[in-house]
Amino acid sequence: MLEDLCNKCGVCSRQSVEACAVIGGLVVDSDVKRGEVLTLVKNGPSLKFNVMRVGDVKLLHVVSTMEKCLSDVERGELGGFLAERLLPPKIAVRGGEILESLELKAWREYVKQSISGLVLELRDLAFRALMNRRFFIADLIERRVKGLHPYEAIYVDIASSPKLDDAFKFMEKSLEKVLAGMSDVVEEVNGLYRLRPEVIREELQRSLSVRAQVKLARAAKSLIHGVQEALASTLNSYLNPIKHIAQLQASKRDELNPYLYLYIEDEGELTPLSEIAAKRLGADVEVVKGLGGLFNTVYLVNYKVRGEVVKAVIKSYREWRAFKWIPTALWGLGAVDYALSPGGRLRREYTAITKLRSLGFKVPKVFFVDWREKIMCREYVEGSPFSDILRRGSRGEVEEAARAVGLTLSEIHNLGLTLGDCKPGNFVLKGGEVYVVDLEQFGSKSEQSWDVAELISFSALNARSIDVYEAAVKSFAQGYLERGRVEVLKGSFKSAFIRVLSPIASPVMLKRAERIILEVAG
Repeated sequence: MLEDLCNKCGVCSRQSVEACAVIGGLVVDSDVKRGEVLTLVKNGPSLKFNVMRVGDVKLLHVVSTMEKCLSDVERGELGGFLAERLLPPKIAVRGGEILESLELKAWREYVKQSISGLVLELRDLAFRALMNRRFFIADLIERRVKGLHPYEAIYVDIASSPKLDDAFKFMEKSLEKVLAGMSDVVEEVNGLYRLRPEVIREELQRSLSVRAQVKLARAAKSLIHGVQEALASTLNSYLNPIKHIAQLQASKRDELNPYLYLYIEDEGELTPLSEIAAKRLGADVEVVKGLGGLFNTVYLVNYKVRGEVVKAVIKSYREWRAFKWIPTALWGLGAVDYALSPGGRLRREYTAITKLRSLGFKVPKVFFVDWREKIMCREYVEGSPFSDILRRGSRGEVEEAARAVGLTLSEIHNLGLTLGDCKPGNFVLKGGEVYVVDLEQFGSKSEQSWDVAELISFSALNARSIDVYEAAVKSFAQGYLERGRVEVLKGSFKSAFIRVLSPIASPVMLKRAERIILEVAG
């Protein structure tokens, strides 16, 4: 095909060609009948397209200059359009060394971009994350396929090909070289890669400067005007729209889930960050009942773990956009660091469970997490939620439970941590111990007094009588002060807190609670 291609192309006879390559899924799969040819010339137009046929293969011919390609790789001058042509499988027709040099530079830039996105999503979890190099390839292909741009057809062809694994292996060769030269960014550990702590800290502190925003805007403008206009006239003849849509559907494959290649180091063991939830839900899970949930979809299920069936909770984290009053109230409060996005809440809950377990607290086991679909499956703690004890327990049971909850919360606060969402139902008493569940607002930036204020307010809602409520508040305060600071208890009755929580507990009930706590504090 290469000889026929050169005869058909004719660019070499008219211009000084520096490098040329055939690109796309057809390099690893002969059944793919579509691809691209990238030709880089010494002088000529910045970008030019045409479609040609070589036998039964349809090829989009992309012609640009070496200078323009290099500037796109290094500075994104064309929005990365040419840089992304260098990453898929390719066969060099001319200038193989030049193409390899450009490809390695393009991969390095993409790896840096991918790492930035990963750190911003995982936040502190990134310090314990390890990745297979296939993470970067899956991330690249998935992003391009999801973009639905017609000029990303080469990635759709790769993603929908039965020889996807061969494409991975082809691309891994260059990626391995790049990662070996990025020891300042990643450290190789038993065939996996760990991000350098200083890189994570720098990414977490980084914010888009005005200059960076201008650069992104210019890149987007270049992409829109420099690529789409030039390509528009050739797309209709290059793409079969109906076939292209079918290929997009076929390209949604498990192997393209980047989180399949990510792991979290947990107590000396590597735990896959992602499991394919659809398979789990189909084969290993029997839904028992829905558990409700205003902000999440939650189910109690029977879940098979190593051949044993256990009760588990599956939580699907939903968007909060429908509940507009919540961010307004909490941001106005200014004391609570709430995570609103599904990914942010999932990340916090997973972080909380692993951190609190390592510190000796009782928390549910996590069976699997699907970061792509924002789903967690965790152990169902079969005990008595504190909210149920307030409703139905004897006075003695209420006092004992409240004291234990107060002690547990004070121990968490003493470590500089907060729950953020601190309702009675989030404490489950089992075998004389307190389990903490539903930890999606866990962190260290919220005021500790907010945890107390929320717990006291919702306890008023749950308690079956005023007498039970007052007994619970007194015992809670006594338990808290065994290890905790009196200032945290006293700070829970700020007027700002009372305003936000007044729909939950009346100011009269909160005044009763304040009086009791001041008496206990002395």
